Amino acid sequence: MIAYLLLAALIGGASYLKIGQPNFPDVPISFRYDQAETKRTELLSQAEAEAEATLDVLTKDPENLPLLYDLRAAVESNPNDIKGLEFLVNWEAHFGFFKNAYKSKAKVLDIKGEEAGSVDWYEFAELLVLAADNYISIEAEIALRKALDLDPNNPQARFYIGLQHQQLGRPDITFNMWRQLLEEGPESASYISLIRAVILDLAFISGVNYTPPAAKGPTYEDYKSLSELSAEDQKIMINEMVSGLAEKLASQGGPATDWAKLIIAYSVQGQPETSRKIWNEAKALFSNSIEDLNKLNKAAKDAGITP
Repeated sequence: MIAYLLLAALIGGASYLKIGQPNFPDVPISFRYDQAETKRTELLSQAEAEAEATLDVLTKDPENLPLLYDLRAAVESNPNDIKGLEFLVNWEAHFGFFKNAYKSKAKVLDIKGEEAGSVDWYEFAELLVLAADNYISIEAEIALRKALDLDPNNPQARFYIGLQHQQLGRPDITFNMWRQLLEEGPESASYISLIRAVILDLAFISGVNYTPPAAKGPTYEDYKSLSELSAEDQKIMINEMVSGLAEKLASQGGPATDWAKLIIAYSVQGQPETSRKIWNEAKALFSNSIEDLNKLNKAAKDAGITP
């Protein structure tokens, strides 16, 4: 799932949501629309966008770089092996070699031909965007439109098209697209946290009085779908569920049982200090309920953060 693996990199380096600026010029909407259309005709090609990008290659996990080199050699000796190519795509992206990753993904698309699906085209588009330091080039837009042609409901492709409208100066379109994504959910989707962070600003700029739906924790269907994922993707989805639960409790609160789940979850993820912090926060919240405190203390004991 390239989308979930790499969205954090997109968000982390984001400089594209320059919205809610107090000095935003007060110009007619028609003029802004004309400007957006002009920007569309001036979209950069992928090569031009990459030439202007200032993107540093990730340096994490350097001890595993030899494995990447071995994989490159293996794929080069068997260039038509789709599984090998797709594995290489993920490894190149893991290390931040997005240009190499999208070139390998392009080979996957060539081999699959008409069998390439919406997810394939979306993943290719996302790698193009990441290689251009979050700029959506002509080629990236074409790939996103292809993904939507194959599946109009592809949420990740819709998210990126919404992002492009923001880049072009049409936050009103971005608001409408992202509002739909937010209301559709699920809360565990990686793009939801970014949408929640900016949706009110987008609504304000668009002249809409909007109240976002309350954040929800993971559903039964979220947990059920875990059994269908690989071990790596299960880990990613679990991380998203934990983040969703943490956000829900921070913004809305919840019963002691939910706080207990979060205490244990962070411990399982290897974050005992965060688990202990959540435990202390929860104890303060439920200090007047012996029953709830017992639940929290049992969770802390199960998490291994207290004797």
